[in-house]
Amino acid sequence: MPHCFLGCVAAVAALSAYPEEIWNDGAVNSVFDIDVNAAGGLFYGATGATGLVVWTTANVGVNGAVGRLDTLGMASRVVVVGDVAFLVDSVMGVAIVDVSAPAKPVLLGSYEDLDVKEIAVSADGTFLYALRSNSVITVDVSSPASPALLATKPLTSPTALCASPTTPTLYVSDATAEILLLNMSSPSSPTPLGTISSSGNTITTMTASGNTVYLGAKGSLILVDVTNPAVPVKTAGLPLSVDVMGISAAGTTIYMVVSLSSTEETFLKVVDVSTPAKPVEVGSTPVGLREASAVGIIGTTAYVACKDRGVKVVSVADKANMTEVGEYPGGYFGTFDVAVSANRAFLARYRGLFTYDITNPATAVQVASDTSIYAYKASVDGNTLAVADMTDLVVYDVSGGVPVLLGKMPFSTDGVSVKLMGSTAYAADDDGLKIYDLKAMKMVGSLAVASVAAVDVANTTAYLACGSSGTVVVDVSDSTNPTKVGELSSTQGVSHRTVAVQGTYAYIGAGASLLVVDVSNMSLPMPLSTTPLTGVLCTGITISGTTAYVSSFGSGVAVYDITSPASPRHTGTCQSSGVPRGTRVVDSTLYVADVGLWIFNLTVPATQAPQVATAAPVATAEPLVPQTLAPNDTLAPGGTVTPGVNITTLVPSTLVPGASLAPTGAPGGTPGPVAVGTKSGKSMHDTLVVLAMVVSVIVAVAGGVGVYCYARPRAQKTFNNPQDVEYEMFESPDGNDGHQAS
Repeated sequence: MPHCFLGCVAAVAALSAYPEEIWNDGAVNSVFDIDVNAAGGLFYGATGATGLVVWTTANVGVNGAVGRLDTLGMASRVVVVGDVAFLVDSVMGVAIVDVSAPAKPVLLGSYEDLDVKEIAVSADGTFLYALRSNSVITVDVSSPASPALLATKPLTSPTALCASPTTPTLYVSDATAEILLLNMSSPSSPTPLGTISSSGNTITTMTASGNTVYLGAKGSLILVDVTNPAVPVKTAGLPLSVDVMGISAAGTTIYMVVSLSSTEETFLKVVDVSTPAKPVEVGSTPVGLREASAVGIIGTTAYVACKDRGVKVVSVADKANMTEVGEYPGGYFGTFDVAVSANRAFLARYRGLFTYDITNPATAVQVASDTSIYAYKASVDGNTLAVADMTDLVVYDVSGGVPVLLGKMPFSTDGVSVKLMGSTAYAADDDGLKIYDLKAMKMVGSLAVASVAAVDVANTTAYLACGSSGTVVVDVSDSTNPTKVGELSSTQGVSHRTVAVQGTYAYIGAGASLLVVDVSNMSLPMPLSTTPLTGVLCTGITISGTTAYVSSFGSGVAVYDITSPASPRHTGTCQSSGVPRGTRVVDSTLYVADVGLWIFNLTVPATQAPQVATAAPVATAEPLVPQTLAPNDTLAPGGTVTPGVNITTLVPSTLVPGASLAPTGAPGGTPGPVAVGTKSGKSMHDTLVVLAMVVSVIVAVAGGVGVYCYARPRAQKTFNNPQDVEYEMFESPDGNDGHQAS
């Protein structure tokens, strides 16, 4: 197991506890592909930015997702064999995942080839077959942590493939409209068995069942008898006025998702192939516009991957009259904000406003939805909820726990933000600030400001984040006449996208940084600090007491201690799907809008509190006496030289389960909540040793200043070796730093 060593006078024995995720609504980005486990009542989705998701058929709807594993890129294809899922990912190549415990998928390894488009897997799960731009490759995945390329067969722009479920045969189509049958009994030397023409049809998808291969093409379904692989025989062709996008076989029935190119409508079609020479279409039902891409069958139910609409559930018990019976939601990147009041959370999504009962946050339940609006931002105060959608400010009464529409007031352009205070709503659209009296249900004041992205209000002052223009301060004491009183220009055009205000400080999301500004003099805002974030763009900020919750794309919600606003200190991360936007904190619970609703418990159990091991109590500061270090000398805590020990030749020690680092780097001390690993083996080990040495010298020279260093794995970073981890280095809870090094 990888290991790291901190051979220093002060070392960390445990890692800081992260806020605990206690619930999420199972929404995903965009479902591109699915595979099913009929016996287990499970199915698996390749869901774009949310990676691999496992659903149970026993609980259709928002709470149907039982497990997930975020991959590094966009997941587009999935094949499951036994307890292992193979996932095509735009960054990892092909991720190999243990799904034996559906609630906790575990990454086993990955085959890093970013040219892979489609995959198939041998019936025993030992070999991976992958289509590249101009070849099909065979990879030995019997050892998932170290997949090995066995063979490459050149092809002319291959389009689809599938593996025989009963024999070592691979079927591949290419741009020459030929279907090639390959004998894979010797995986390192695939041997051609036979070919058959697809009669000029471009094959888009295929599946094999028994001795028949079913080819989905642009404009037709083709059946090929492969009883004799050396002489495959086309048994039938069913002309279609649509293009086949995905195909699945169940006994003598074929299920296809198809697209009508003229209108981009998609349908689920059912074909009876009990007489192979005469396939007959027996049913068809629409499943959306430009959506359906794959289908899986469990019993009399079809599960249709519908991209950003999630998974649609269709009863096929009566094939001539199929009915949609439910869905597993998809959110794409369209979950924008969350507002919380009493025992309700209101989620603003591009598909509408969704209401959850959060009486028990760990078992939240969706209780209502309004899909008539395009909800972008939401704000609640007491029993009133205001939502900014694309065209209107929409106002609801939520006193009964379910939103009841009170009225709508139009924006002049797209609504982008809203803050509700009592009976006054401060909203923003592309033209600037709008102020609404909700008792009279009318706009009472406005101020033209360009490029407003977000608004927050404190007392009688509004703060507008205005993109590359910076942040504008507005006096709203007279709601009929809002007046600009100050402005903070953007530095080098960095976009101000979000703002939150507490007291005399404004916290601004400036590009990929948290900018803290002193606004005690509103006419002259003064920047105090800029803290880089690990994400690519700050998307939301919520302040609760002395803590800031900062959302950014790619790194979840970072938690900062802002006891000293001029020097925010990173204390943890709430890792959701990687695309968080809005956040709210109520009591000790964090609610995150991120491809659905995520809920985190912010209370750190005493057993998970950070534990720091030290060599000995560090003495109080005393006058330092200049010392000269000999080659084998080290520094004691008080600055005293101890001869005879060479700190550059410490013996590495591997941590065993339950152990942590003792002061000398030897195993021992108090167990920590997370094992320590490295990003890249020796190089990271060497780096940490050097850092540890530097820290030990600093501690000694400081002569009593309690400075300790600790490391923790950065969440959601995974490498080819599943035991490799990217690290963050921090000072101890005593320090005031949150800088990261990896």
